[in-house]
Amino acid sequence: MNEISKNKEFTYVITDSAVAKMPLPGYSLYSATKSAVDAFQNAYRFEKDKIAT
Repeated sequence: MNEISKNKEFTYVITDSAVAKMPLPGYSLYSATKSAVDAFQNAYRFEKDKIAT
């Protein structure tokens, strides 16, 4: 059984920022965290169908 959705359809929304792709001087930590969120989303997109339900 899927702990999150209880086997019902759901939608997730991930918000990151343009600085995930184009970092700006003075925003290194912010850019790094947004880049990590973006990388997670890209990987999860391919894994979500393989997650046990």
